[in-house]
Amino acid sequence: LGVIFVPINILYRERELSHILSDAEPKLQITDADLPALREEAAGQSSELAAVDLTADSPAALVYTSGTTGVSKGAILTHNNFYFNGATLVESWRITAADRFLLALPLFHVHALGNGIHCWLLSGCRMRLLERFEHEKATATFLDFQPTLFFGVPTVYVRLLETPPDAAREIYERELAVKSHCGYLCCSKCRKCLDFFNGHAKFDEGERRKLLEELKKIEADCT
Repeated sequence: LGVIFVPINILYRERELSHILSDAEPKLQITDADLPALREEAAGQSSELAAVDLTADSPAALVYTSGTTGVSKGAILTHNNFYFNGATLVESWRITAADRFLLALPLFHVHALGNGIHCWLLSGCRMRLLERFEHEKATATFLDFQPTLFFGVPTVYVRLLETPPDAAREIYERELAVKSHCGYLCCSKCRKCLDFFNGHAKFDEGERRKLLEELKKIEADCT
């Protein structure tokens, strides 16, 4: 289409939204309320799209930073940025069409958008996209879909420590080949989570809180 996608955190309030809308100067805004009309309009249009003059270095998305140290800053990502990042991960993590990918991260999160979606597109694996990660339903979701591939951030892994031991071992057995060779749980702190899923470790509440704080410090390495 040639559009530049600008994802926005759905939890942002008026101040953050106003800043992004003012800075990005979008030509079109799409919300859930617009989807029914867009679907109806699309149903009456041709499936043939006009060619757009794009190169691999054309902008694909304008992704805003979290604003931890100030106002959010827009970062342009090109089609090549997305492609080479996804292709590198597919190769290094050995993702194939036989994998079953459970994606629970929000698509305004660059890890889900850049890594998750593009690993799925480039590998041809089967993906289930969740609207949100709900730890209360995590065990049932894992056992139902039986994923071999799962992306998470440290807080997600810590919530997964609440998984009942028997279910954790069953999930671990199905995911071990992926997690062990691709390096998702790449440091000693994350491997504590993996030990839990193998039934080798148990954590009390104090240990769980300590692990969460340690994981926050190395989140960039884990994701």
